[in-house]
Amino acid sequence: MGAGRSLAMSTAASSQPFGTGWIKEEERAGGVFGQYADEYDQLRPHYPASLWDLAIKHVQMRTDTEPCSWTAADIGCGTGRGVADLYRQGWSRIYACEPDPGMLGATRSKLEARIAEHPSASGTDVEYRQCTAEQTGLPAHSCDLVTCLQAWHWVDLVPGLEEMRRILKPGGVLALAWNDRDLTDPLVAAMEETMEAYNPHYQRDARQCDAWGERLVTHNIFTLELQADLPNQLGLANADQVLELLMTFSYVRNALTSTQQDAFLTDMRTRLDAFTFPYSLPLLTRLYLLRPTMPS
Repeated sequence: MGAGRSLAMSTAASSQPFGTGWIKEEERAGGVFGQYADEYDQLRPHYPASLWDLAIKHVQMRTDTEPCSWTAADIGCGTGRGVADLYRQGWSRIYACEPDPGMLGATRSKLEARIAEHPSASGTDVEYRQCTAEQTGLPAHSCDLVTCLQAWHWVDLVPGLEEMRRILKPGGVLALAWNDRDLTDPLVAAMEETMEAYNPHYQRDARQCDAWGERLVTHNIFTLELQADLPNQLGLANADQVLELLMTFSYVRNALTSTQQDAFLTDMRTRLDAFTFPYSLPLLTRLYLLRPTMPS
């Protein structure tokens, strides 16, 4: 581990479930993804560099300082994709916030491995906190940037936005992003059709995150400064990787019984015979940059 780096662990205890998610309450309470955190980390897409360029640009609009003096919080940090990107940018302090203990442990172990591989990058304090977006326990007005990547759909909207406003510095930036699949792509269409066939609660259009802008500003807690659709992609080497990716989706792995999963995977494998691999799955990274309003 690089010299001068602090890797602390604290727990902001909360009996609240982590947001209004897409599966049953009792399943959320114990964590959704932590039991297969390694698969999630290996198979889910990364985020484009342009996301970070835009976020940093908007933070810099209100300050003449640089990231080396800034504090960021990554909410619902999962296996630490966002934390790792912030770490590489040399931020002064990063709060890695995640309610699922399995995912938070993955964030910590994977970041420590990256630090061991790149010991010269030493100057960022990383604090790991098991907490919800609605109750982070972070100091008030402590963050220049708060990110939430592929996770805000789990959050209770108004309490979550109020907590983000509380922890952001005046003029700070809230960056929310999702990787949406391109529904016009043939492989995406096959995946979506199969998921809809086996999970009656799944609807492909409802899972796209292009309608969040209005919901995020309705309550006058934040103003929307930028919405951008950034091109992205996920490389899939073979049909097995497609099936493994699908099994990281909560509306497959957590929503279907083991018997249903077996039938789903068999059906999907048959559909995959029509495709040639490797395959580049097209994505749109939908980014929302927001600034807090002043509380009334």
